[in-house]
Amino acid sequence: LRPPQSCLPPPQLESRRLTLSTSPTALSSSLATVDVPSAGGWSSFTPTFVSTYWGKAPVLLRSCFKFKADGDDGDGDYDAGEFFMTPDDLLMLAESEDASSRLVTLDRATRTYKLEYGPFTPSDLQNLLCKDKLHKEPASLIINEVEVLYPPLSTWSSLSFQFPPNWRRDDCQVSLSSEGAGIGRHVDSYDVFLVQAEGRKEWRVEREMLGEDDELTRTEPRHDVRILSPPE
Repeated sequence: LRPPQSCLPPPQLESRRLTLSTSPTALSSSLATVDVPSAGGWSSFTPTFVSTYWGKAPVLLRSCFKFKADGDDGDGDYDAGEFFMTPDDLLMLAESEDASSRLVTLDRATRTYKLEYGPFTPSDLQNLLCKDKLHKEPASLIINEVEVLYPPLSTWSSLSFQFPPNWRRDDCQVSLSSEGAGIGRHVDSYDVFLVQAEGRKEWRVEREMLGEDDELTRTEPRHDVRILSPPE
């Protein structure tokens, strides 16, 4: 999830471009980590987050939002699970002409990323559903502006992210990936708040800031999406 990714590109963008890559499992232990419940919950921790991390440095926030379905008693902050879509909801939305959806698939034979735009049919999304790991290709479904088509997510976004002004908000992007899938090493040109709702995923953050020229130099043209080569 990318709840309000908040934001138009900030001033001096070149000084704040971090490279992000994804693959399934865990996260680098070198990243700053905060256990949000121990810090008083997300509402209490938000001022510290804004002053210390937002737009300044990457941070991993553990148990940032409450989910009663996970055994939480629900005291304090609201149950975020009430506002989120299920994977089945997302797959159905990908079939709609109103949804801004795309599918990124990794071709196992050529090790290249392929990009397709929706709307999709159920057969188009079979790599997301297939249980045969040997024959399916890792795939990620990505839908932008989900809050427009699913109002509960818009409500959750407004409740959870009150610190950025409305003009700096972009949209809520929701993604669903099969095992082994990701969208590759890339740069985001805006401040991003990623929320992992289910499953396991490895997030790797390259600590060196990239300027636009560096990004173009490292872009691998063989992919349908902008993927960067590994750092030297």
